[in-house]
Amino acid sequence: MKFNFKISKLDNFYFFISNLTEFHFSCRPHFNKDWIEATGELSQEEKLAILELKPIFKKYGFVFKDDKSLYLGKYFYCPEDKDKWNTLKEYVSESEYKKLSDGFKVFENRLNKLYREDLIQNWKATLEKELSSEKFITLLDFAKHFFSAKISDDILNVHLLVSPSLTWSASGGANLGDDDITLEVPIFNITQEQIELAVCILVHEASHIWFEKNQNYKITEKLSGKNFDLIKEVIINSVAPSGFPAQKYAKASNPFKRFLFHNLADGYKAYENLVSGKKSDIKKLTSYLSWNLYPLAAYYYIYNKKIDKNFITTLINATKRRTTK
Repeated sequence: MKFNFKISKLDNFYFFISNLTEFHFSCRPHFNKDWIEATGELSQEEKLAILELKPIFKKYGFVFKDDKSLYLGKYFYCPEDKDKWNTLKEYVSESEYKKLSDGFKVFENRLNKLYREDLIQNWKATLEKELSSEKFITLLDFAKHFFSAKISDDILNVHLLVSPSLTWSASGGANLGDDDITLEVPIFNITQEQIELAVCILVHEASHIWFEKNQNYKITEKLSGKNFDLIKEVIINSVAPSGFPAQKYAKASNPFKRFLFHNLADGYKAYENLVSGKKSDIKKLTSYLSWNLYPLAAYYYIYNKKIDKNFITTLINATKRRTTK
């Protein structure tokens, strides 16, 4: 697989506005805080625009209908810039299109103060260099092997998005189909540590695509039931960004410490809630279960094994509710 890094101001504009609406729990509130601190408080016109736009982003959010993704982002990120607005116009209603168009105009000046293409270009060049390193190729090859990805010359488009945070590492998304993912990079913090963490996120998002094509995906879905999204995320985390393979790749960073070790106490509380049938903090729970799966993931890496039913059931058994005799 070849990674094709794409830089688009319109991509970043879409990400910026959708994140401001906080239409989904995965939106980054701390990004909004940093953006507003850098450019000033929202005007009344901007606040009204967010109220108009949020229902549209929720309607076309990370949901499926008749096994088809409704996510608005794939109709915006994936086409070329010259086609983005035409694609949206064909997908949404006339009134929704007008609200989107008007909303983008309201926030145009604010985005212009934030967008730094030169810094994203620096990230692009650095990532391309890192992806040619032997240590990255070793990590990528294992991820492909683990999920039985087909060896081909497929191209994965990676849409680079601006992350304003000085403390948050790279983040990503794999909601755009088989050919595109997003990667949010901390443009003001281009250190070797952050580069490695970004690369691990890149492998994580690619693994989402590979796992969905793996025969064990349906097995996981069937066996894990309502916990499927949690189980799926932990399985992919076991490779990157927090698994043993990512730790073996890392030199300047420490994925184990960053993603797993620092949060074990809170993670255990979330785990206790899960096995007791109570509501759990998914993020903390994911970290805790990834930590529990770490030795098994290391075994599969060392012996170059692929994901199988044993790997899946070991994880699922750890999530089952406790019973008393």
